[in-house]
Amino acid sequence: LGLRSGGGRRTRLIAVSHAAEAEARFAVGRLTEAAMDEALDQRAALRAPAPPDEVNGTRAQEALAAALGPAAVLTLPFRVHDLPLGAATFERAAARPFSPEEVAHLDFVVALAGPLIHQRREADRPVAVLAWRAAGAHAARLFGPGHAGRKLAVAGAAALVATFSLWQGDYRVTADAVMRGEVERSVSAPFDGFLREAPARAGDLVAEGELIAALDDRDLALERLERLGEKRRAELEYGRAIGEGAPAEAEIFRNRVAQAEAQIALADAQIARARLVSPFDGVVVSGDQSQNIGGAVRRGDVLFEIAPRGRYRVDLSVPERAIGDVAVGRRGALVTTSLPDRSFAVVVERITPVAEAAEGGAVFRVEARLDEDAGPLRPGMRGVVKIDVDRRLMIEIWTRALVDWVRLTLWSWFG
Repeated sequence: LGLRSGGGRRTRLIAVSHAAEAEARFAVGRLTEAAMDEALDQRAALRAPAPPDEVNGTRAQEALAAALGPAAVLTLPFRVHDLPLGAATFERAAARPFSPEEVAHLDFVVALAGPLIHQRREADRPVAVLAWRAAGAHAARLFGPGHAGRKLAVAGAAALVATFSLWQGDYRVTADAVMRGEVERSVSAPFDGFLREAPARAGDLVAEGELIAALDDRDLALERLERLGEKRRAELEYGRAIGEGAPAEAEIFRNRVAQAEAQIALADAQIARARLVSPFDGVVVSGDQSQNIGGAVRRGDVLFEIAPRGRYRVDLSVPERAIGDVAVGRRGALVTTSLPDRSFAVVVERITPVAEAAEGGAVFRVEARLDEDAGPLRPGMRGVVKIDVDRRLMIEIWTRALVDWVRLTLWSWFG
């Protein structure tokens, strides 16, 4: 039995029946391999002595038959996927040449056994050899004729690798944002009372000193009139005591006059405080008391919150995984939900070193300021801020979250 190595042009003898006689047969090994090559190259079953109608060359067969004593020789090639893989050579006494029936029978046996022998042989090869041969086969398909689909796939993969190896973009950290006033002043009820009017609502622009709400001051006005009457009576009594020469009684009424004057001053102050006015030019951030006219309010109840006009800050919620890329002074752009067609430049001013629980994970609070005129922006508007960090490969930007997760998982498993 002889086999050819992958892509080889010569057959190598690998087995001889009656192994004890192998050494005696070694001298004719070269002749046997030549007979096998002759049959494989011509893709035909060859015999010696050759039948009268033989059209193929049988010189190697006859040389082997002569060397064996003489003998009758039959060589049958076998192929797999139309590739010449090996041959089997049979020999016996010259007086018994192989009949056509025997040739057909042996050819059937060799055709079945040859591929099985080849598979066993390939399975026993080292892994490195199998890998090398597989690589060679793929290379032959890639650079040889045909296999257009394979070539297109490899070219596309190479183009993809080259693209992601060179394509860079701006790496930016994305964070949810909300507009807030730089300073938010609360306007509270100065005393227990009832709301008389509230012309301002959330979102209104107000000027410094402009009325935004007023409490009912009629009780205070009546109390003031009552105190004025007490003062007038005390003054009259004080004048009478002075006229009668009663200094002790005069001192008592003088104190009552001073007490009435203090109560009048208190009533005047409360009446003035009943008018709630804006402390500066600004915008009403929260508060709508238009549905509470006539309702009771208690001292200290916050009725409105006002922020200075045009002086805002941007509060960002930066995800925990990206806080390391954010630094004070980095610039970015804000786009709000209400103004999606316009962006506003921002600058990071402060990073709060405390994480807060939020939906989807922890976030850090970061404060930024607008680096341009606020224009139509108002406190309470929400949107998204993208903070510029640096330029990186696009594939690195897209896979950053996955890579960080893999690193953390591997570290948690293996330390």
